[in-house]
Amino acid sequence: MQRIFIIRHGKTEWNLAKRLQGAGADSPLRTDYAQQYADLARYLNQYSYAAAYSSPLLRARQTGEIILAKLNQNTVPAANCAGSHRNQFRSMGGPHP
Repeated sequence: MQRIFIIRHGKTEWNLAKRLQGAGADSPLRTDYAQQYADLARYLNQYSYAAAYSSPLLRARQTGEIILAKLNQNTVPAANCAGSHRNQFRSMGGPHP
């Protein structure tokens, strides 16, 4: 069975300040959430995958790079995902901030 995992970027300073970032601004990823990244990598390690894609935004790339490094993968192929806003995924269900 094929699976697709959609993973939101890790927390940024702006997230904690409840400041809107969007695609036009890019606050760097906080590093004090290392355990969450390690837990996610441990969970994902049970699956095989062909590719990992990331938004070109710094916070998304950094999240992918951290998780993939824990899975002994070196790169995150950056897809042109800049136009993929979360509003397009709202119909999929789940909590929305």
